[in-house]
Amino acid sequence: MFDGDTLNGNAVTKDDVEVSGTDIPSGLTLNEDGTIAVADDVPSGTYSFVYTICEKGATPDNCATAVATVKVENPIKADDDTYTTPAGETTPSVFDGDTLNGNAVTKLNGQPVTEDDVEISSDTVPNGLTLNPDGTVTVGDDVPSGTYSFVYKICENGATPANCATAVATVIVKDPGIVVSDDEATTDINTEVTIPVLSNPIVSYMKFVMPMVTVRQRR
Repeated sequence: MFDGDTLNGNAVTKDDVEVSGTDIPSGLTLNEDGTIAVADDVPSGTYSFVYTICEKGATPDNCATAVATVKVENPIKADDDTYTTPAGETTPSVFDGDTLNGNAVTKLNGQPVTEDDVEISSDTVPNGLTLNPDGTVTVGDDVPSGTYSFVYKICENGATPANCATAVATVIVKDPGIVVSDDEATTDINTEVTIPVLSNPIVSYMKFVMPMVTVRQRR
């Protein structure tokens, strides 16, 4: 930050002046050598504050003020994802493979990501699917087998302007199969009998396969 600052026409160093700042933004630290340290969790954005340099040992004070501006940019990237799951289950997080500031979104500066770090959203989630804040996708119990895709967006929380990336999530809902069993009943001759074959486990949206029904004549 001392670049361009002078004392008696000479470039300023920390041995010549003391530096201080006013209303330094949270996450930024003004060092005595004029450098500014930016914490790992500072969101993307532009941060400014007034700093003052004063000549050491001067009486009266010999000071000057200026404005320091720091632009923080955290690159964000989202990758397409494909998961296979039966209905009624939840996929892994679509954050897998996505990055923020070069770190996997599932890890932000070495720490597990939370909704405080990134926000995920989508306007095209298919009916029966739910996109959760942690990046997982919950598939409803009655979602038919098939392939479902939607565009999602992840945005760094607190970034100004918005710092976002988009990708496509694909969920393949796989038919777990239907298990039915044969049914059997006994009745007298010329006597009607009712067999509740539909009590076999079926799923309403799947094609019904008629089980074998056996009626035995009572001797």
